[in-house]
Amino acid sequence: LKKVLDLHTESPEITESLDALATFYGRRGNTLEARRSLRSDLERQGLHLARAFADEFADLEAAFGEVEGYVDAISDGCDRLQARLGRTEARTNAFLAAADEMQSERQRLADRARRVEGFLDQFELSPAQRAAIHSDPVDEDDGDAFFAALAKVQLIRSRCTALLSHSSQSVGVDILDAMAEHQEVAYERLFAWVERWCVAQEGRDADADAAGAAFLRSALAVLREREVYFRQAQRAVATLRRRALVDRFMAALTVGGPQGVPRPIDMHAHDPHRYVGDMLAWLHVAFATEREALQGSFGRAEAGRAEAAASAASAA
Repeated sequence: LKKVLDLHTESPEITESLDALATFYGRRGNTLEARRSLRSDLERQGLHLARAFADEFADLEAAFGEVEGYVDAISDGCDRLQARLGRTEARTNAFLAAADEMQSERQRLADRARRVEGFLDQFELSPAQRAAIHSDPVDEDDGDAFFAALAKVQLIRSRCTALLSHSSQSVGVDILDAMAEHQEVAYERLFAWVERWCVAQEGRDADADAAGAAFLRSALAVLREREVYFRQAQRAVATLRRRALVDRFMAALTVGGPQGVPRPIDMHAHDPHRYVGDMLAWLHVAFATEREALQGSFGRAEAGRAEAAASAASAA
């Protein structure tokens, strides 16, 4: 009772609580029976409110359940995606490793290709050089391409000696065989050109074809490396010079020089001394000219042999 009397009923909290309690009496009013059942009424009201709260939150609980399902589905999807990303990462790493390996292999092959290209440049003829030796006219562009290709063949043959002294002997032998074939074809075509040129110059002044004579000197210098072809070329050129010399001598005897100057040697046939002297003088000049021509074509050492070949042909 003392505690009840000590309550401050005028406080706003007490007043608000009493006003809230007054609503529980309803139509029965503030009776003794109503006050006695106040506790049970409060409990029933609380239970009613709890049930109302539960009913109100049932939909929210269902929504939360649905959200939880979505979250679980998302979690499963994330797990699957994580696993897929792991597999993708593994494949990507394998791909990158393979790409690095292929890049290294590509670099190795590129280095090897450069070495092979350098080797082929040193030990193989280019298509243009092969064509110059095998198919193009040998005297095209004054024979520059032909002689350059033949010089490359000889240079490759000299380089093959280094290969033969190492472990690559089979390669060196193969290259030597190929270069020997190219060289043989070059000598054959060069000798054939000399023969054709000598035949074409019959009945004409061979010295008038300056370009042909220049190429002839280069051809003979090359054919000197092959004795058989060189000796045959010597005979062909010596025969050509001999025939030209005979034709010029007959013209000097019967026709004379251009426009009749000097006069034909036969006009002095009635004077044996002058007749023989004029012939000897002409032959002296002609022989000196022929010696210079042969030395220009064959060199000093071979000029005497060419003269001997011409003499043999003349005797025949």
